Amino acid sequence: MEPTGGRVLAARPIQVHWRPHRSLTVVYGASVAWGEGRASGENLVARTGQGVPSGSDVAVWRLEDDPDLPGLATALNPARARRLLDALDAPPGEVTSSLRAYRPGRRAVVELWGAGIRLFVKAIPPAETSSLQARHRCMEGLLPVPRSHGWSEGLGLVVLQALPGQTLRAALDNIGVPLPAAWELAGLLDRLPAIEDRRRVPDPLALVPGHVRLLSRLVPDLAGRLAALAESLAGDDCSDPDVPVHGDFYEGQLLVNEGRVT
Repeated sequence: MEPTGGRVLAARPIQVHWRPHRSLTVVYGASVAWGEGRASGENLVARTGQGVPSGSDVAVWRLEDDPDLPGLATALNPARARRLLDALDAPPGEVTSSLRAYRPGRRAVVELWGAGIRLFVKAIPPAETSSLQARHRCMEGLLPVPRSHGWSEGLGLVVLQALPGQTLRAALDNIGVPLPAAWELAGLLDRLPAIEDRRRVPDPLALVPGHVRLLSRLVPDLAGRLAALAESLAGDDCSDPDVPVHGDFYEGQLLVNEGRVT
């Protein structure tokens, strides 16, 4: 923090991303002192392994200065975010920003809200922006997905509509809240359209050995059971035809309102 005039008073890890034999990334919540006795909370990130500049053992940055997410600082700054919105198909008005999700080097979600306005900005590596934008446009009218208000390929930002409801996970925790029928959830997957680039996702079974290695390090007492599970799955072969898939379909990814998926 010294180049910006700050001094770290205390820091504690709040998020860890470990990929054995590849990288270790830790997000720290830090208390930083500035001139004239002012202090603030900052999120700092440290990474070792892949993705670190040549000749360095550890790379360190402030969250908003993530080197792989060049638009994150813009999304988190209300004035700069407003200038971005003015250049896109987005409602007018002053906004306040709040970080909702962050995966170092991979993605972040920032909520923008104000009088009569609520949006979500997704920050991703710029090379992935046009593909994400194309997927949202492809899904519009076919599935309940947020409409895109526009994007900045240079910054790696896509501005998305806010939709009503709570996550299905939250709804399941609240007794008495109406829930969608099982057939409605399964039907969403049947309505997925084919994507032009036809990018194939890995066979889930091919990912099992990597998951077993990671879990065996985290929970060594279960190593034997995990190895047996992996062995029992090794002979399975998925010969089904290629179909469009969601890839991350679970209760935290769905919003529901009055018993319907929104």
